[in-house]
Amino acid sequence: MSQAEGLLLEKGISPSVNLTSTWLKKFFPFDKEMAVPPVVADIVVKNEFSLTNFGLDTRIILTPGHTSGFLSVIVPCL
Repeated sequence: MSQAEGLLLEKGISPSVNLTSTWLKKFFPFDKEMAVPPVVADIVVKNEFSLTNFGLDTRIILTPGHTSGFLSVIVPCL
């Protein structure tokens, strides 16, 4: 989980999502924060996190987009 969103979830707040589709905005109320049961992330990603210690040649990087804490998984091409 990203550091920014991890801090919110520890407080019991689900991060808001930046919906760009008018259709989605009509059906999903994700444009505001919602209360959720507080949780603590097992792994927090600040900018980048390598999964080599888990036997994977893969890394996770912070790529803000739909939310400020959006993450992407980078897998090398075979």
